[in-house]
Amino acid sequence: MWYHTTNKELRCFRKTTAVIGGVSADTYVWTLIEDAKAVAAFDAASNAQDTADGKRRVFVDTPYPPYDIGDLWVNGSILRRCATSKTATQSYNVNDWVVAVDYDNTKTVIDGGLVTSGTIQVAGDNKSILAGITGQGTTASSVRFWAGASHENRETAPFRVQQDGSAVMTKADIKGKVNATSGAIGGFEIASGRIGSEYSKETQDGLSLRKGMISFRYKGDNREHWSAIGGDTGWIVVDNVADFEMKSNVAHGLNGSALVVKCKAGNRSMDWYYQQRAIDYDGNIFGVGKRAHFELGFIGEAMTDAITRYFGVTHMYHFTNCASSILEIDLPTKTQVDSMVSDEVVMFDLEIVCDKEMPNTIRIMSQTGAQIYGNNGNDISYISMGKGDVLRLRYYNGKYARILYNTGS
Repeated sequence: MWYHTTNKELRCFRKTTAVIGGVSADTYVWTLIEDAKAVAAFDAASNAQDTADGKRRVFVDTPYPPYDIGDLWVNGSILRRCATSKTATQSYNVNDWVVAVDYDNTKTVIDGGLVTSGTIQVAGDNKSILAGITGQGTTASSVRFWAGASHENRETAPFRVQQDGSAVMTKADIKGKVNATSGAIGGFEIASGRIGSEYSKETQDGLSLRKGMISFRYKGDNREHWSAIGGDTGWIVVDNVADFEMKSNVAHGLNGSALVVKCKAGNRSMDWYYQQRAIDYDGNIFGVGKRAHFELGFIGEAMTDAITRYFGVTHMYHFTNCASSILEIDLPTKTQVDSMVSDEVVMFDLEIVCDKEMPNTIRIMSQTGAQIYGNNGNDISYISMGKGDVLRLRYYNGKYARILYNTGS
């Protein structure tokens, strides 16, 4: 191809066959091209930014960087021009090249307020096709709307909508209702009824979020951690609402806890108005294994209401001081206990210790709904305690049985 920039003439070097003296002979001549679109394309290319040596590149095969805006690519049937330049260190992209002269010539019809056309293309400031709508193609994957590419490259455009409703949006900011049944979000797989890994306790690794449960599993470094919370855990064999497990296949392979729950005030206070509890449960507890329990309990000066005020958070009392020569201490009544446990029928033990350095004497008093009785069932008005004494009482139904009483030397 040769374009005369002054005369605005486009010529093509073509082979012709002539008969001379009865003998056919091939000759090559520069033939004038009168196609206005082709002439306009070459004129635009001639006016585009030149490369460093002032020449245009013409590719006859798939282009490779470097190439610049205005370079041409001729494959024998379609003439394309470069719309996006690339340096030698960058990679070829088919969307860098747009058709220069071969446009859709489908007839456009306007009938009243209805406009019909086979293909509508939108060009930008650099005269390159940037978006469009087309009816070409008959398959479910045929592109109907696209943006970010030319017509011939619409199947790789960064935005495209296909015949069957499938859509590709490489940069989407979606607000509003989303109904996703497959794919991934934040790296987590989306499938029917779940987000994340398959929900199998034995094989799952990672997060699994489904309709009635959320579970986590980690396996590695001779350790296996499993956690599950929810109301849909029947497949774990029993109906656990929460399941926390740690396992190791080597000795001393674990150092930690399957479950850690904390709730405490900054100064570890036992506020009478709001009693902090790390765990508050209603039901049975079953355990197999060792148990180490470190009781903070009530440690401090004996007070008349020390037990009735704090029996909702501790049943262990260690009195270190007593300001009165004889101090009477009340026990929780049935009314107070029933209010604490929502009228459940319960029993519990109270353990009271007087420190060996505690001065003076305390009396653990009986009262209506909080009667102390001895081993023979007789009522006891009070139990006196001094330094070094230990008392354990068991509550049931408004009465306290004396089950341990160590006093004296």
